[in-house]
Amino acid sequence: MESAKDILFELRHKEKKISDLVRFLSIRCDETPNYSLLMGAGCSITSGIKSGTQLINDWKKEIIEYADDYDTSITSDEYFEKQNWFDERNPYSSLFEKRYDLQRQRRAFVENEVANKNPSIGYAYLVKLIENNYFNAIFTTNFDDLLNEAFYRFSNVRPVVCAHDSAITSITVTSKRPKIIKLHGDYLFEDIKSTLRETESLEGNMKNKFIEFSKDYGLIVVGYAGNDRSIMDILSFLLKKEEFFKNGIYWCIRKGDENISDDLKKLLWKDKVFFIQIEGFDELMAELNKRLNKGVLPIDNAILSSEHQIKLIKSLTSNEYVEKSNSKIIQEDSKRLKKMVNHNIFEDFFKHVDVKKEKKDNTTRKDSSSKISEEEKKTLNKVRILFLEDETEQAYKLINEQKLEDSDNSSYKAELLEMKLALLHNMNLENNIEYKQTIDSLIAIKPNTEMYYIEAVNSFPEIKDKIEYIDKAIAIYPNDYSLYRKKGDFMADYYNSLINKEESDIAPNAITTCYLTSIKLDGSIFNKAWVNLCDWYSHLYKKENEKKKEEILSLLKKYKEQNEYHPNYLKVCHRYSNMINEKIDKLLINGYSFAKQTDDPTWVESTVLILLDYFEEKDQKK
Repeated sequence: MESAKDILFELRHKEKKISDLVRFLSIRCDETPNYSLLMGAGCSITSGIKSGTQLINDWKKEIIEYADDYDTSITSDEYFEKQNWFDERNPYSSLFEKRYDLQRQRRAFVENEVANKNPSIGYAYLVKLIENNYFNAIFTTNFDDLLNEAFYRFSNVRPVVCAHDSAITSITVTSKRPKIIKLHGDYLFEDIKSTLRETESLEGNMKNKFIEFSKDYGLIVVGYAGNDRSIMDILSFLLKKEEFFKNGIYWCIRKGDENISDDLKKLLWKDKVFFIQIEGFDELMAELNKRLNKGVLPIDNAILSSEHQIKLIKSLTSNEYVEKSNSKIIQEDSKRLKKMVNHNIFEDFFKHVDVKKEKKDNTTRKDSSSKISEEEKKTLNKVRILFLEDETEQAYKLINEQKLEDSDNSSYKAELLEMKLALLHNMNLENNIEYKQTIDSLIAIKPNTEMYYIEAVNSFPEIKDKIEYIDKAIAIYPNDYSLYRKKGDFMADYYNSLINKEESDIAPNAITTCYLTSIKLDGSIFNKAWVNLCDWYSHLYKKENEKKKEEILSLLKKYKEQNEYHPNYLKVCHRYSNMINEKIDKLLINGYSFAKQTDDPTWVESTVLILLDYFEEKDQKK
């Protein structure tokens, strides 16, 4: 048998690079994917599930161990070649059937193998690629539920999962919802395909659906060795017809694999079929995410605040395969995720303290407002319960049924509308006209409630809307330094995001004025406006190093006089250490010692976070 190295050398004219794959995936019309994904057992190895090759070796050892006719003078390969039940073309299925006679036994084995396994970082990257419409249909020969589990862990998107031949007909090519199609079934069902006879062909409906998708999509294959005829025969047949796989088939082969099956070799010689050598599934997905999604973290920062998500990130980054991976992308993302965990461990605690205080304050205010009737209390409780039980649509419907325009109770109307805002936020409808109408209704009821204006500013994506509502808040609270700081922040973010600054509706001096006004109203070191002003100067004078240094050092000198160990001062010193003549490590450690003496937990927390950042950058983990 030819080695994989020899076969790939013969086929070197068919080799493509990951950069080619990136280019082909990025060419989309209306964000509609051009490719389906076919995943095999190799994708699950880093999640702790044994590969087909590992199981083959295990089963061979077990069979030989209990074989009465095994001759120790011959090799194990020679022994299996003599067995009439053994198919060299498909050792996995023939060995599986030999080890477990009944389908129920095979199901129990699979269930035990996939139990309590966590999706690796590669699955987290894949979910991000699917969220951004680079893939929409994923075919898999695997029995595990890792991809579906990854959606529940790392995303708010919920895919359609089909493991039944009878259910496949309801899945449409044009559906925007991600589709996971298990070609050989699921371990939860009795009809999983795992033996030689069972993998000879796909069920009719499953086969037809696979063919249907092959018309509109190309195919990328990863983690699949091509050892069962049920899929290889269909691919070979469809490649003979011009209307299928118009975008080609790209087969990912892991570097270092020793063997390539005869069926795969034949397939690779066909027109429209190419191969790509990869380090592994996780590494491939990391690189695709880096190039196509601009390197977004595989776990959204928005879901990192809960204890559950912190545990999830720890589990993901402590995976032994992640720790050993040679991928710089994976190592860098792992480092960034660990850094987030460090921040959130502290932030969650202090947020919890703040929320408790806020609830206490809110309770006091509500007691002095107009009284809510028993009937109104029942309605509010019903909405809360539906909200907590994730019955979003029912809660939303119940609020809309209340005919709030007919109610004279402002407190009742405000509470319901606040919950409606939360529901619309939960449904990702912040940019919806109803969200704006709800904000406006709340402002009409309680025009002096600053929180409503801030909610609008935080929620609306358009800069003109943000300015409109922050200016309304400033008109009511003209001496609130935090409002000017916030206005400066989102205007600076908007300005910095523009490629062509000349197109900006906001003048740079307007941003500077906001920060300076905030500082004028509260010039203390506790006001973060001066910290943010340093960052703004850094962007504004990016090409004028001397001017940037002059402005930032001028601010630092002014605020050092107040307290050189305050976290706000330390933060800027750490960020712009290249401009300062002081030893930053000594300054930060002294600042931490000082913070402990203040008996202020928030001060200690902030200083610790800066120190964590500093040592992380210096790679001084101990």
